[in-house]
Amino acid sequence: MVMDNGSNDADKTNGRILLENVPCGEYTITETVAPGDYVRTTDSQTKTVTNGETATFSFVNTIEHDCVGLTPGYWKNWRNHYTPEQFSELLKGTIANGNINAAIDAADGIFHPKMSDFKGLLKLKSHLLATQLTLNLGTLTEDCQVQWNSETWTVGLAVEEALDILRNPAAYTSDYIVKMREILEMISNLGG
Repeated sequence: MVMDNGSNDADKTNGRILLENVPCGEYTITETVAPGDYVRTTDSQTKTVTNGETATFSFVNTIEHDCVGLTPGYWKNWRNHYTPEQFSELLKGTIANGNINAAIDAADGIFHPKMSDFKGLLKLKSHLLATQLTLNLGTLTEDCQVQWNSETWTVGLAVEEALDILRNPAAYTSDYIVKMREILEMISNLGG
């Protein structure tokens, strides 16, 4: 058994294990413990170590919380976290969908508005887009829930309701639009 930063780990970086001078042969690696708030992967990996070569095993752990939202402020600074190509992939199926440049421009326009906020629609859009991006990222699912007053809202229902508002804003009161923005804001802050 090998432990991260244990006596036989030549790489003292957290989350990385380096074994040196391993005899040639086939090895199956299984992660038995995940760090902190992460869920360990149940997959094993088998590779053959040959003389003078390096075999790399890579395990990806997911955060233990099923519902982790990300705020419009996080997504406003997407360039700190993603390449344009990665961000464009995350934008697919969102209110800022389109070709790479149009989608990125639309997202930037939502997160960096240059006009007045009629009926709170721009704030609603920014929280909706943040929720859609976080869904696409996979840290949030449509069945995650928040409580607003005495009502339980799923992420999926909140997204659909916000999309309905954007399709026909005149059919909704300002108070209802604010309510939906507050619900999406609560979703953006899940797990935080």
